[in-house]
Amino acid sequence: MTRFSGMVGGLFLAALVASPGGCQVQESPFQTMKGPATVRGAVKPILPNGTRPPQSGAVAGPSEAGYGQSYGGPAQSSRGAMRLPPGRWTPAWTRGLARARPAAEVLAAGDRIVVVAAGAWELLKPNGDPVADGRMGPAALTIDPARGVFYADDGDGFLAAFTLGAGQRRWKLMTLFDGMIRFAINRVGDEITIISVLDEKPPHAADALKRTTVERYRVPANVAVNELGSLAVKRVGELIRNESDVTVAAVPGRTVLATRGWIGVADEHLALVAGFRDEFRPAAMSLDERGNAYLVVETAEGARLWGLNPDGGRFLDVALSADLLTLVAPPILGYDQMVYLAEANHVVAIDPHGQVAWDHKLEGIRGATITADDNLLITAGGKIYAVRGVEPPREIAELPEPGLTAPILAPNGLLLVGAARSVYAFRAVP
Repeated sequence: MTRFSGMVGGLFLAALVASPGGCQVQESPFQTMKGPATVRGAVKPILPNGTRPPQSGAVAGPSEAGYGQSYGGPAQSSRGAMRLPPGRWTPAWTRGLARARPAAEVLAAGDRIVVVAAGAWELLKPNGDPVADGRMGPAALTIDPARGVFYADDGDGFLAAFTLGAGQRRWKLMTLFDGMIRFAINRVGDEITIISVLDEKPPHAADALKRTTVERYRVPANVAVNELGSLAVKRVGELIRNESDVTVAAVPGRTVLATRGWIGVADEHLALVAGFRDEFRPAAMSLDERGNAYLVVETAEGARLWGLNPDGGRFLDVALSADLLTLVAPPILGYDQMVYLAEANHVVAIDPHGQVAWDHKLEGIRGATITADDNLLITAGGKIYAVRGVEPPREIAELPEPGLTAPILAPNGLLLVGAARSVYAFRAVP
């Protein structure tokens, strides 16, 4: 299973309880540090035949933001902000990995590239020259060019901010629980949201320890740091489930959490404001700019792709092959409303009407992203492919070893991918 994949847990049955103010609230599968997390509103069945809200009309173009976070950001849609430059792709540079560990992810934003490997990060300049490297815990990493830092687990259990200039730690933050894998770190304004999961079986224990947490902290720009480098900041809210079957995605002001049999919507304070129920197990989820959720789920009828609008109406319900329950990325969302599902050996494109537009077989797929002009970029084996519309995949670059990371476009237009020994950069030549 992938790190965002759901696992079978107990089915939640909604129960109605009365709040002290006399209004009705609903129980949820989540807890806070103070007790059960209730829903300020109705928990309703997912409705068939829902309508898809219209597109926003916003189209991303060239941006300095780059691709600085796993799966493109908190929405988990794998959308990039760069258009694919025209021309023939040729090698620009190759950089051997400092700690001789295979690359797990390559990110780029501002004027820095960060390579994530097992237990380590490496900071590079846009030309591939090394800046610094350091150790990290099992976690995702997020680049924040506006504040000149990147966020990662520091290897001692703290969330830490490291400078993009030299890779030095600026501050650290103690979160709720130790020993968890932080698989998403998001920052919007002054608030940082951390999504963590624990699923392990200690020696001699009868059962595995399972927990998922979503916690949000307010970290102002002028926040004080004590003599130990730690922050003393306010936690805005938290949601906790003692299972590892939760998938989470977010857009500004809206966080969506899916667990077995239940989907919850939380506000900017992580208070649950809506809930929807059905019989399903979530495998992966992403959101578009309107807050529509795209979920790959397992149901009694088999694997499905669901599209749910913010009111819990299902506007997509597409039968899938069982192998698409284990994806290399959450559903990849094109700006043209196409949905792409990629597993190890093939990619499926589903159009806005729920029809399969194409199904391409490619061996050894390790990652994929979508560009601002709707080119799907795929790392498969030792090659990088681009697919647009109904055209067959076209090879645009070849590596001397199998690629291990999703291909991304850096702010300077370079195409980057990581492998076992090196990071490779390609440039488009007109």
